[in-house]
Amino acid sequence: MSEQTTNEETPKEESFSYQKARFTPLIKEAVGILIESGLDIQTTEVKRARRKLTRRLVEKTHESETDQMTGLLNRRGFNRRLQEEISRAEREDYNLWILYLDLNKLKKINTEEGHAAGDAYIMKTSDILRKGRKSDIISRQGGDEFAILLPKITHEGIEEYWKRLSQELAEENITVCAGASGVDLKNPAESIHIADRAMESIKQEAHKTGLSYIVIKS
Repeated sequence: MSEQTTNEETPKEESFSYQKARFTPLIKEAVGILIESGLDIQTTEVKRARRKLTRRLVEKTHESETDQMTGLLNRRGFNRRLQEEISRAEREDYNLWILYLDLNKLKKINTEEGHAAGDAYIMKTSDILRKGRKSDIISRQGGDEFAILLPKITHEGIEEYWKRLSQELAEENITVCAGASGVDLKNPAESIHIADRAMESIKQEAHKTGLSYIVIKS
């Protein structure tokens, strides 16, 4: 059989254009640094450009994972650290607990005293949370909500942690509702959901009484 031929022209490949490429802003900036540095220059200059790029990427990552008000991790940073800690806990075989906190009075303070007072209330809370163990991973999830990941701790340890924390908060006239759950390393999302629901289950009562409450789930 003879081969069939067509009159269609083979489309020409378009040359790559850095300016037209659809990069994320961070990647585009990184590529831009390399291009501005020149790819045909001496090795020492290439290394310098790489160091500059690495520093910029580290800075951008830190900015994207940090709560701007408190300096704690934000939700994104917390989720990354959670995955890292789960991997470590699986390798080293230890327990993880997660604790969710919700501030009782923030809305009232914002309304009656202004947002500057509300911000100060948030900052006081974050300062107290930082006083915990160095291994604890603390985040502000947004608004009046915080999350803490506690490695290598037992149910009894959580009770002791809460006793100390609630006392320190009370000394600053801060009250919270909280929910805690052990983390299932195979299904951490469900453990987070359990802790969050535990907190939500007492939020109304805590806000009404102005007292601190916790629900601890195994």
